[in-house]
Amino acid sequence: MNKQDVGAAIRKAVQLFSKSLEDSDVLKVGALFDVWKPDTIYKAGGVVNHGEVLYKIMVDHTSQAHQPPDSPGMLAIYRPIAEETPGAGSIGNPILWINGMDCYSGKYYISNGIKYLCKADMLPCVWAPGTPGVWQWEPVV
Repeated sequence: MNKQDVGAAIRKAVQLFSKSLEDSDVLKVGALFDVWKPDTIYKAGGVVNHGEVLYKIMVDHTSQAHQPPDSPGMLAIYRPIAEETPGAGSIGNPILWINGMDCYSGKYYISNGIKYLCKADMLPCVWAPGTPGVWQWEPVV
């Protein structure tokens, strides 16, 4: 078996077992996941890469060109996987906010250079930190 065949086999194995991986482990091997494509059959629990963000596939479906993972209304189909390092979510190590990610009460997030304390679980979070009238985010001064 040559190097390309070995690499392809490893890639396929990681994709196949992605359903059993924790999000933090998925992020460690993110380069092994395929880039999202339209007209492709995707299975729940799989992972795709789109716009440098990894997305967990929530339900079996066939992708459509006008509905990529980051388009409005697609959170029931694709959920972004947020990069979390050890200690992430503390005031000194806030998590970079991504539209549609799961946000948890008591953790700190950063958006547009501003830190925010999350005041309620938002699963998924569709209200960007700093959105007027949204009490779930408290800016940190």
